[in-house]
Amino acid sequence: MKKNVRILATVTGLMMSFAALFGLAACGGENVPEGSTEITFWYDCGLETQSVYRELVQTYNEQHGAEDGVYVVGSRKTGISSSARTQLTGGTPPNVVMISDEVFRSYALDGLFLDLTGYYNEQPGSYSEDEIPDNMTDRFRMTVGTGGNKTVIGEGETLYGLPFSSDPLVLYYNVDYFEGQGIHIISVPEDELDAYNTEHGTNFAPHGYAEYAEGYLTGDAASLSALENLAKTQVVKVFNNAIPTNWEEFRYLCKYFTSAYNSSSPTTRAYGNEWWFAHGWSVGGDCIGWDGEKYNFTIADDTPNYLVTADGVTINGTAYTAGQTVRYEDKIAQADIASMDGVYELPSQKDALMEFLCLTCGTDFDIDGGVTGYAVAYPEARYRTEGFTAKESAIAANSFSTFISFERALGESVDMAVLYQYREYEGGSVYYDGEESFANEHLKVIGAVNPGDTEKYTGELAADGETEIKGNLTTSDAVISLVIPAKSDPEKYEAAWKFIRWAAGSEGQAILAKAGNVVPTLDSVALSDTFYSINEARNYYAPALMSRTSDVGDWGYFEDGEWVTDWSSDFNNKLRMGTQSLSEFLTANEAKAQEACASTTMRIKGWR
Repeated sequence: MKKNVRILATVTGLMMSFAALFGLAACGGENVPEGSTEITFWYDCGLETQSVYRELVQTYNEQHGAEDGVYVVGSRKTGISSSARTQLTGGTPPNVVMISDEVFRSYALDGLFLDLTGYYNEQPGSYSEDEIPDNMTDRFRMTVGTGGNKTVIGEGETLYGLPFSSDPLVLYYNVDYFEGQGIHIISVPEDELDAYNTEHGTNFAPHGYAEYAEGYLTGDAASLSALENLAKTQVVKVFNNAIPTNWEEFRYLCKYFTSAYNSSSPTTRAYGNEWWFAHGWSVGGDCIGWDGEKYNFTIADDTPNYLVTADGVTINGTAYTAGQTVRYEDKIAQADIASMDGVYELPSQKDALMEFLCLTCGTDFDIDGGVTGYAVAYPEARYRTEGFTAKESAIAANSFSTFISFERALGESVDMAVLYQYREYEGGSVYYDGEESFANEHLKVIGAVNPGDTEKYTGELAADGETEIKGNLTTSDAVISLVIPAKSDPEKYEAAWKFIRWAAGSEGQAILAKAGNVVPTLDSVALSDTFYSINEARNYYAPALMSRTSDVGDWGYFEDGEWVTDWSSDFNNKLRMGTQSLSEFLTANEAKAQEACASTTMRIKGWR
């Protein structure tokens, strides 16, 4: 599958001071080759990785600049990717700057970026959107509406930025804590599992976390030791950090690190997180939904979602292929969708939201309709950052860019995994020891006849026809783009384009990969040994995969992040905390959130 050769050495403060003293961060003037156009490039990065960005600039200048007639002067500007408005509207903005998707739309609405469409169509060089996921390219295509028309974002619209790097959410875990609970860790991607089993004589099932009957595993896995599980049964516990857990597996895994369920837990609760995306988006839901005329606030939509299980299915005029989830607009417009051939019912967005809320809410708190929480995750956001570093949480969902600081604090005790996903298995995933409650819920053991069953559990994925019942594996990420400020020197537009098409292409991306805390945007670089070999001891497959399937968070759907402020405070500070029920949350927030959705001046095409 992977793995990785080295970690980049951090640059010491002494070296940084030396560089600043002698102007190494940004030098030009006398260094510009005769006949070349000098351009300025403002980049945003930490001290640990600025040597990579310097290498990017230096490589271009030495190997491509002469041919292009361009010389780049790079300058590190911390925070500029999300706070550049003043510089972009001033008299002398840089010729190229990194801009985050978080602020991109509001800046583009104000005309701060150069239209790159003509350059891309006529002078693409080695850059091609075909090598980058649509979920990245579509964020930086936007046609500003005039005369009362909505601004449209997405495929086919005006190009203003080239995706440069992705910072996805990943699942961090404490390796020592996992091993302390007798959990064996493997790292085999799902699409490589059959080949791995054949080569090694093993019979691992496609699970993120699984428990196997003692003596069931074969080949190289036959020697894995068994240990008592929470049901007091001897099992072999296996965590595969390259395959997503399903909802049941994840919450059961969290039980091992929650003292209320496991007296040997090293932590009070298992998990730190604050984002609902991986749950809601996995079943095809969201907090907004286009109904054909306007956006609706749909975070508690209780209508079923649907998975398409056959190619050629058309729903509300939209053609789907097997494995896709149905869009909100199509499912509500197609009155007979529940009886159609080639579709499979998935949980609603409300179901997904409830599962997310159950992780943090207390076992005695009525979230909605008598549903109480699991209390396996901390409601406070700090447990995904400082709490994880302090070893107060065993698992945390956080951005890939935090990896360097986590590794600095925890060393070999930290690694990464892909996030969870809605997945169904033949015969289900759990059984109950007594009444049906989370306290009595146990994961079915593969290779055993579990309580209530008459046959051995195989752990085989459920399927409808040839299509496995799996939702979307997805979460949020932050994507940085390279833009040309509209108010920069027009005589240098073309020179700036020649640099950014190279930096966003295969050579530039291969250099960027060395930073080790962002994912290159090109598939050919992100999903390759170039990236996996950054750190041989860590699972860089996880951020690479999550970046391919991630999307912009709800704060970035419309003009800016302001639309979420009408409801996000209650969501984060009351609903997630278990001090406000879902019905109370909706009473207080649904109307104003609906108004914000319906009044937006934007129409998102393709990704929302």
